[in-house]
Amino acid sequence: METTVIGAGVSGLALAGFRHQDSALLLCEASDALGGLVRSERIDGVLTQWGANGFLNNEPAADELMQVLDLSPLQARGGDRFLLHRGQPTALPSKPQSILSSPLLSFWSKIRLLLEPIKGVRTEEQTVAAYLEHRLGRGVTSAFADAFVSGIWAGDPRELSMQAAFPRLVSEVETHGSLLGAMKARKKSGAPPPVLTSFEGGLSAIAEAVERNSSGRIQRGCEVTQMIPKEDGWLLESSTGSMSTKRVVLALSVRQSARLLQPIAPEAATLLDSIPTAPVAVVHTVLPAEGWSPPEGFGILCPHREESHSLGVLYTSSIFPSHSTKDRMVVRSILGGRLNPGLVEEDPQLIQQKALEDLKRFLPGCPAPLSQHCILHREGIPQYTLGHRERIAALKEATAHLPGLYLIGNYIGGVAVKDCIRVARDCALALDKS
Repeated sequence: METTVIGAGVSGLALAGFRHQDSALLLCEASDALGGLVRSERIDGVLTQWGANGFLNNEPAADELMQVLDLSPLQARGGDRFLLHRGQPTALPSKPQSILSSPLLSFWSKIRLLLEPIKGVRTEEQTVAAYLEHRLGRGVTSAFADAFVSGIWAGDPRELSMQAAFPRLVSEVETHGSLLGAMKARKKSGAPPPVLTSFEGGLSAIAEAVERNSSGRIQRGCEVTQMIPKEDGWLLESSTGSMSTKRVVLALSVRQSARLLQPIAPEAATLLDSIPTAPVAVVHTVLPAEGWSPPEGFGILCPHREESHSLGVLYTSSIFPSHSTKDRMVVRSILGGRLNPGLVEEDPQLIQQKALEDLKRFLPGCPAPLSQHCILHREGIPQYTLGHRERIAALKEATAHLPGLYLIGNYIGGVAVKDCIRVARDCALALDKS
């Protein structure tokens, strides 16, 4: 075998998709199911997502993958986004100017916000909290930063690196001198705002399309337990036997990658283990759509100061109506995260109860659920804390003595689905050149 990809999550699937014409590529997956955190299942007539429920359509690599796999995108229906404020869902400003009339900010916070364009640009690495406090003030940061970070990273804005976690935004601010300048430049460019995108069958459509194009080059139930470098490539020991390969692409989670690298690149394994993670629980609650006034829009972000169990709640059946039925509403709650990592160790029934308690508090008249389903991600989301970019650079140096080894995954170039696809596309191009 020329190339063996270990791990059939979104990163491994995307790489296999980009190299679908490579008959000498083998994709190994330890479990019986493909997709990892982009698995979809229909339960009780509604579609549930194990992890991400979509991706923003502003990544060319994702467009390229959809074209290669002949996938038709399904765009989310528009709607308001809400922030939990003093126990009540409050609509987030839909336009920059409407923030000045928003009840989410005090008078003085709004005055401080107006000073943002004259604040100097700091180029040193900062936490998200420090960066936003400098640009927007403490009031705006307190109101929005926690929810902003929780919604994407399930993290702590006092830990995450702004430069590592949000590099595009930082670059735009440095180019245009301010956040306001960056927003004006985006508007002037005429580019439409990105839209959340999925597929009729959910993100599992990626795995299904890759499998259709793979001509049997996928091995389920094949857990690679050891990687042994040789002069002419690699020997892989797995649960299904030994195999030789010229190149190895490690497309596993940060902890799984560390375990496989420990015997052959201990420094690299230590670097990977130094990356913290945010464990999360995903709870799908199926509610009757009749007999009450179910909410519409995208959902609610929940700052930690509101003391809710949930980090956020998404109105799945409102975002993607075809993922549900007309008589049911599906709500997706995210719980746990960096500030409450122990929650994922609790009994799933208790976690579901906590999610329901929040829904009854947020949504007046919320009826008893028809069903609930809990998915636990104990390793969770890698956290790009201060020094993350240097850690990844050191990781590449620590594996440079292992020719034919490539690392991809959500700990490298972003945790979103579109970021994993971009990193996989870059790896596919590197394989073409090797």
